[in-house]
Amino acid sequence: MNTEWQNFLISKKAVFEDGKTVHYGNMGEEIHQSSTGHIMTDLSHTGLISAQGNDASSFLQGQLTNDINQVTLSNAQLSAYCSPKGRVLALLLIYKQNQNRYLQVSEELIEPTLKRLKMFIMRSKVTLEDCTDQFIKLGLSGVDCEQKIKKIFTDIPTTEYATSQHDQLTIIRLPGIHPRFELIGNNLKEMKNIWSTLSQEFIPAGYSAWDLTNIQAGIPTLHSTISDKFIPQMINLDELNAINFKKGCYVGQEVIARVKYLGKVKRRMYQASVESTFTPQAGDMIYSKSHDTTIGTVVSAQPENEKKQALLISVKEEFTENGNIYLENSQKKWPLKLVTKN
Repeated sequence: MNTEWQNFLISKKAVFEDGKTVHYGNMGEEIHQSSTGHIMTDLSHTGLISAQGNDASSFLQGQLTNDINQVTLSNAQLSAYCSPKGRVLALLLIYKQNQNRYLQVSEELIEPTLKRLKMFIMRSKVTLEDCTDQFIKLGLSGVDCEQKIKKIFTDIPTTEYATSQHDQLTIIRLPGIHPRFELIGNNLKEMKNIWSTLSQEFIPAGYSAWDLTNIQAGIPTLHSTISDKFIPQMINLDELNAINFKKGCYVGQEVIARVKYLGKVKRRMYQASVESTFTPQAGDMIYSKSHDTTIGTVVSAQPENEKKQALLISVKEEFTENGNIYLENSQKKWPLKLVTKN
């Protein structure tokens, strides 16, 4: 994280842990406000990779699941980087600013993603760099979020994954149960001013509150513990428009296309909740009561309140009747309630 930005957030009562903004004094209230009010979140727990050069577009086109040519100054996209076996190694939010493309990914996956991508550059005229500390990223969510942002920016995107450009700042509209936006800029003074202005109407919140809005939107967060575990359809990336089946060859394409045209997706991702005081972790196993066997995996999880946890889970569809699936912790079984498939 940018040191000056971190010190600025500390002056606003931010509490950090492992480089993440955990809370601003009242995590429970911040999580509550993520569903009922308006929150503003520092997104330093996500990293950025810049892709520059004459061959950047063609190189990325041969590596990622989505059509990189559809990323413009007015359109961002979700995409995945997969292994040759079609397993998702990283989930990316890709946008363009000036002439460069930027790949946003979980910070813990920056190093392995960069290392693997660079192995295949060969003679391509493309430069990939970790530029995480060069940018400030803010997440905004709330019922009247759009109107509140318009007090600063008159031109804001109106459809999901549309973007607008404002000098050194990009605004991306994200899916959500409430309007959500991400603001990404590299002018530290400007980002401080934006924070100070928006904090009059948005409650500062830690990363858990923001991740909860992702869960509610059905968007998984891919951590290192579940990297290389799922084909894209197992976490609904086809339904999230993160795969383009007409673009041609890319790493893992044969397996992913075979599942679509010749096979059947054995697992799908669902929203779920569990009444518990502990928060499950990505990679935790899910079991079936009727067969007492492993049927799936926790993809994402965050507290919804003190006694309830919200999850995204990837499970075999034949076991998705409520009351039939559970988590296990400290010798206790915790029944999961499915909310919907996402």
